[in-house]
Amino acid sequence: MINLEEEIKIQINRIKTKESTLEKDAKKINKKLELLHNAMFVESNPIPVKWLLSYLGKINSKIRLPLVTLDEKYHQKIITAYEASL
Repeated sequence: MINLEEEIKIQINRIKTKESTLEKDAKKINKKLELLHNAMFVESNPIPVKWLLSYLGKINSKIRLPLVTLDEKYHQKIITAYEASL
């Protein structure tokens, strides 16, 4: 399975080499990321983004004020949206 970062790199390379049209690829990527985009705004930005990065092990989970931790009721929604974007 290709990860999101690799998918974006592939699409950028296709655009650079004229192997696809920008509009078609942009719509495809946007559709794939739509749930994730929406999930990133269940609480004030950047709280959901930082939570997801921490969940993925990309950053530590320490949060400094004025940020607060993401409400647990949103954890599964963000995980599901992220997995759907892969």
